[in-house]
Amino acid sequence: MSYANNPARWIGEILYIFDQWEREFMAKPGHSLTGREQLNVGIVEGGDYINRLPTPISIVGIHRWPPGLNWLNVRKRYEDLRLDLQERSGLDVEVSFTGQRDPFQTPLDDPVIEALESGGHHVRGVRPEVIGMALVGDANLFANDIPLPTVYFGPGHRTAHSDHERIAIEDLVETAQLYAQAAVKYCGLVGT
Repeated sequence: MSYANNPARWIGEILYIFDQWEREFMAKPGHSLTGREQLNVGIVEGGDYINRLPTPISIVGIHRWPPGLNWLNVRKRYEDLRLDLQERSGLDVEVSFTGQRDPFQTPLDDPVIEALESGGHHVRGVRPEVIGMALVGDANLFANDIPLPTVYFGPGHRTAHSDHERIAIEDLVETAQLYAQAAVKYCGLVGT
């Protein structure tokens, strides 16, 4: 095996291509609620000794895309890259995906949003701000596969997925009250 087909050399090229994609995403206007398409490499791993070829070698990351794109668009981009790299390098190149879920957007005039805004006004005295977030969870499945009007709403995410993830009890109580008011509004019950 020569330098030309050393997997480490091709990992460098893949990272360069990913950097070009990310620059392309940054140059496009982002979605009004969720922002722009994003690609982040979190793990590059390979090799076990300085005098051996690093096989296997891998790149692991996350690709987030806004409403308007779907999983098939994103997957094709990676498959095209895989075929190109395999042909040029002579190496076996594999691409695998886990947890792929298309984004969703619930219309701002949907009754579930109206109910949450009403519940927020009742409990807090102000309507909650409607924002978008580039995240993945089960709501993506409900919104796209059922389809069911879906939102994420909760007591806060400032420390989410950190070593010190927590929610203040007061925030949890307030959110439970807001959920109750929103449910009453959404179901058309009296007594809000």
